[in-house]
Amino acid sequence: MYFYQMCSKSSVSIPIKRRLLGKTGNMEYMNANFTSIRDLDSIDDRISELEAYKLKIDEAVKAKVSNDSRSSSNVSTQYEEKKNRRVEEVLGELNLLLTKPDDEALAQVGTLIEDYGNLAVLDNVSSLYKRKQKLKLGMAFLQNARDLEAEIESLAIEDITRVSQTKDRLQKLAIGHEIIPVSIKVIKQLSDALGDKIATFKKKLEDEFRNVLEEIKWLAPKFEKRSIPQAKMASIHTYMSKLFELQSINSTPEYPDTWWATDVLLEPIVVRFNYHFNTANKETNKLSKPEWALNFIENFLSENLSYLKLVIGDTIKPFSGIIDYEIINTLLNPVREKMFKMIESINENIAKSQEGQENREKSGRILSHLIFELSSFDQRLRNVYKFNPYVKDIAILPSKKWMGLTGDILLHGDNENLAAVNWLNFEFELATERFNTEIIHSEKAFKIDFDYQASQEPKTFHERLLKPTYSAYNLTKLFNNLTSHHKTLNIVKYQLKYVSNIQLKLIELYYDKLKQLLRNFGDSFNSKLVLNFIPGGLGNDSSTNTDSNNTKNGLKGLEILTELYCSTKFVNNNLEQWSEELVFIQLWNSYKSISNKTHSFGSTIFDNSISDFSSLLSKILSNYEQFFRKEIKASLKNYVNSSQWDIGTNNNLEASSDLSLLVNNLPIYMSYLEKCLSDLDYYLITNKIVTLLSVVLREFIITNNQFSATGVRQFKVDFEFIISQLKRSLLLSSSLNDYSNINNKEYLKVNESIEFLLEIDTQTAKLFKNHYDKIPELRSKFDGGLKHLSNNEINDLVFRIL
Repeated sequence: MYFYQMCSKSSVSIPIKRRLLGKTGNMEYMNANFTSIRDLDSIDDRISELEAYKLKIDEAVKAKVSNDSRSSSNVSTQYEEKKNRRVEEVLGELNLLLTKPDDEALAQVGTLIEDYGNLAVLDNVSSLYKRKQKLKLGMAFLQNARDLEAEIESLAIEDITRVSQTKDRLQKLAIGHEIIPVSIKVIKQLSDALGDKIATFKKKLEDEFRNVLEEIKWLAPKFEKRSIPQAKMASIHTYMSKLFELQSINSTPEYPDTWWATDVLLEPIVVRFNYHFNTANKETNKLSKPEWALNFIENFLSENLSYLKLVIGDTIKPFSGIIDYEIINTLLNPVREKMFKMIESINENIAKSQEGQENREKSGRILSHLIFELSSFDQRLRNVYKFNPYVKDIAILPSKKWMGLTGDILLHGDNENLAAVNWLNFEFELATERFNTEIIHSEKAFKIDFDYQASQEPKTFHERLLKPTYSAYNLTKLFNNLTSHHKTLNIVKYQLKYVSNIQLKLIELYYDKLKQLLRNFGDSFNSKLVLNFIPGGLGNDSSTNTDSNNTKNGLKGLEILTELYCSTKFVNNNLEQWSEELVFIQLWNSYKSISNKTHSFGSTIFDNSISDFSSLLSKILSNYEQFFRKEIKASLKNYVNSSQWDIGTNNNLEASSDLSLLVNNLPIYMSYLEKCLSDLDYYLITNKIVTLLSVVLREFIITNNQFSATGVRQFKVDFEFIISQLKRSLLLSSSLNDYSNINNKEYLKVNESIEFLLEIDTQTAKLFKNHYDKIPELRSKFDGGLKHLSNNEINDLVFRIL
């Protein structure tokens, strides 16, 4: 405030000077005597006053010393003389200070204080010199400020380079005099003056530039690109260069700020944009059609960007920026303001329609559509023009990633945050509604879609693929559709929210539904009331009608189980595919990088879901095992109970008729599975069935009976009959390359058991009974060494031979 007080030279009296030389004397003196740059004219007078004042202080010191000498008459003469000499020495040293520069004098005072101690006169002299130094610094600062003020006033628009030089001088002045309190106000005053000068030049240049553009009808609807006179083209270059240079004096604009030059150059397009998309009741100004405004900008860029670059030339080259990006950045300004208004309007409509579901849904759809269109627009700018406004030099990594106009809206202010909340809520509501109506509760939700064609999946010519249920396929379609809603968003925060709160939530809901259906199936499968669909499962009625009904019921149960398997496996396959998509890999890496969690992370964002569905698949496969174990046991029940193996010689052996139920029913079931499952899935299940069948035959026939030689041959005929009938269904052909159960361990055990029983006669068996240590000798009698049978199993077979 002192800088603005005006005091005249004549108003400074001696008492005021004494006050100025107190503890706060230096700044009070400056503020009282130098209140403006103009007061520097009297600086010499002020310094003369200070010098005169210093002489008076010296005289006062001498008088004081003289008085002290006379009052000490009672002290010894020797002491007085010594004292007087010391006083004279100090006075002599003080007088010498007047002949030295201020810096040396101040340093000398410090030496005197070390030599003579903290004498009051020395402390006072030291303070005087320090104040004098500060005053001189202040005087120099004000002198420089006065010169700079005059320079600013003399600046001319014709010499913009000089404006830049003046700006540099102002910055140096501010940095060099930060310790002077009055400098803050002076620097601000000079900065404001320079800013006003730049603003004046800016307006003048812009007005003149507009006049040039208007004369050639620049970018008018019927503008002819090739009709610009050479002189006008040169003027455009000149004004662009001057505006670029003038704006760069203070700073280069950072997104979303723009260059003044491109603002004026593209002003006709911005005016047309506002006319079409911001004029009330205009047909093109529709809340539900944001793409119209976006298409307007894209079309303009497509048709004019190359020409604009040619017109502008290298005028921006001396400054930080890429002209393509600066043009796009300028055109985004009206679009951004347009989108802000649309978002605000939609948020208001949603707030008003909380009670009306129909209106709320309409506003929600408009909001989702706007964000989808906006994020797609952002992505097209990235793809087509490689647009990133933070790139200032293609050789230098940009300071940050562009979040798009979508980011400008969703990450800007309370209203825009509300828009993000409204958008995510509505997307979840809409997705959940589709999930319930089109997926879970549809009439064919868990029926197999036998017409499914996965042309997008890689497969060999004859390879079968898993057939999904309608619900599983529709879920993956919905998931992929939702991915397209956020894929181009490029804002990790909202992408993660979208995936976790919407997409993964739908996957979780579908998993819960499948788990419930499997539980219901298990309850029915184990219930006495429903077990009728297992042949032989209840009662002993083996009539043809009962067998037929049981087969139908069994097939119905198998269909339910397979529908659950296909639903689970299809979704699980897609989860694994999604986990390899770039968008989800990047999201997961981003989440791990910003998460505060210290525990280890999974490899993908879908790890938990994949784990859930894989666990469910294992349970379904376990149910398959239970189903076929009961089916096989029931089908072989009569065969097991009625067969005799201690039979006499018979050369006309035929397969048992009691095997008909097994060889007739299993192909029916397997035919259905073959239509539904992929080659790999079918192989996995048939492998389990071959294992089950082999285990049942060994458990209930081989290890539970004793065989005569004819009995063994009868069992061999029966087993070969089973295999011949089920060879195709159970993949027991050696001609199959990729998927074959011919090497199933349990199946090979049955073969080796039959081979053993046929080869070892009664006499040999007696020799080896209770001779466990001779089992290797037994193995040596066979080419394959019975490698699939354990010693205990071979030992048991010895006792099966009659």
